[in-house]
Amino acid sequence: MTYQGPAGTAGVALWLAEHVTSLAMTEGCEESRDEIEHAMGQCRRACDRPDEDHARLPLDPHGEALVYGLELNAKACADMARSKGVEGLTKRRVLYLVDAEAVKPLRTVKVGKWKSPILRLGEVVAAHRKLSTPESA
Repeated sequence: MTYQGPAGTAGVALWLAEHVTSLAMTEGCEESRDEIEHAMGQCRRACDRPDEDHARLPLDPHGEALVYGLELNAKACADMARSKGVEGLTKRRVLYLVDAEAVKPLRTVKVGKWKSPILRLGEVVAAHRKLSTPESA
């Protein structure tokens, strides 16, 4: 089995979550957790990101707490949601949800001269769906 998805961290994490059973049945899988944690530690140090919140979210009706608990910027939220079949959620829509105060950023990071909100994917998708339903119009 080879990975042919998006090169970004979110795409790789999604692929790994969907293929965790295959990984568990692979010879030498006992060492994979340590190897993955080591690689992610190196990535975090290279990116100079703050430690992640390890709080567990309850499962949504589709059992997607792992994906919906991700903390991402607006573009990554839109990309990940699209990969999970959520229609109409673009970077522009995510930023609109923030401006409309339908979603509260967890924090804001400075990228160059711009500030980028960091959001929990599940909250963005829920707000998008809520504001997209006919009852909310």
